[in-house]
Amino acid sequence: MDLKTDEAFLGTLLLELNIITETQLHEALDRQENTSIEQLLGSILVREGFCSVDDVILALKVQQSIRGGDSKDSKRLKALAFIDFAISRKKSNYARDTAVRRGKILDKCQDDLRVSKSTG
Repeated sequence: MDLKTDEAFLGTLLLELNIITETQLHEALDRQENTSIEQLLGSILVREGFCSVDDVILALKVQQSIRGGDSKDSKRLKALAFIDFAISRKKSNYARDTAVRRGKILDKCQDDLRVSKSTG
């Protein structure tokens, strides 16, 4: 994989952020290579359900910070800051989504109890 290309670099960032797996990246790159029309890697990854649009945007922001006009050390620090932010954001989103799912399950159980008490 040539890290100098935007596509490969985007895929590598998504791997480093633990957003996609190596298998998913290779599958998306194969699809990209074997299509008759030019498709962006991020679009393929989202369409296949391997990651979200927000995940691709985040990786593109990291990519942009690395490729900016700053010194190498500054670029690395920015990239690390973005990666830390991304990881914490994914964790908080997971916690929020889990809490919402648990709340919905609890509401459903309470509704089922009310129905069974009213019919029983």
